[in-house]
Amino acid sequence: MTTSLLKAYAVTEPYENKGGIYFAKSNLDARKWGANIWNDNELGGMRVVRAPWADGYSVVPASLMVDHGWHFECHGCGELIDEDWLHDNNKNSRDVLGSQWGNVFCDQNCKAFYEEQEKQRKEVECNYLAVLREIVTTRFGMVKFTERNHAYATKCKGVWILQQAEVYFEFPGMKVGPASLRADCNNMRHSGPQPLQLWVPSGDNEVFQKFVEKMKGRRR
Repeated sequence: MTTSLLKAYAVTEPYENKGGIYFAKSNLDARKWGANIWNDNELGGMRVVRAPWADGYSVVPASLMVDHGWHFECHGCGELIDEDWLHDNNKNSRDVLGSQWGNVFCDQNCKAFYEEQEKQRKEVECNYLAVLREIVTTRFGMVKFTERNHAYATKCKGVWILQQAEVYFEFPGMKVGPASLRADCNNMRHSGPQPLQLWVPSGDNEVFQKFVEKMKGRRR
């Protein structure tokens, strides 16, 4: 069913002031939706009113919602975006980017800065994952890396800091699961020495040790 056949409702839980715009055939349907998300399925605690200004939208722009009294936290700078904040900062709702269920930014400059920071963060994370893979390959040969890996970097005083990174790899004879090499960096700069931890599933310890000994023999 398309939103053109539905009506827009402003659905809120007044006690914690949570809510959103929902498209439904009736007030009751919208109330049930809101109660399920924000009120432990208690219908009586919800406030539901028609929002005809949102009729026809498939995704409601955050800018339009701000014009009708809603507020959002900027995903970039963290400012609380509402009509008063826009007025105090010489902005208007047309500057606001995003929609109610996605990332919202107070303006294009904030969005661009956030995206550049995310690009830098991902580069730091990808680079260190590559370092871990190189260490594994140097130590154990051409093992098979899995798609499962993760890394997390933050920025502190203008310096990117790698908090954690881990790569997973399969080895011959494994039965339980892949081994992994992990760095827990404890606020150390990503370019500095990192404490590394090798983890092998307990049921594969013996198999892994045999694999390591075999690799040692090949390097002699």
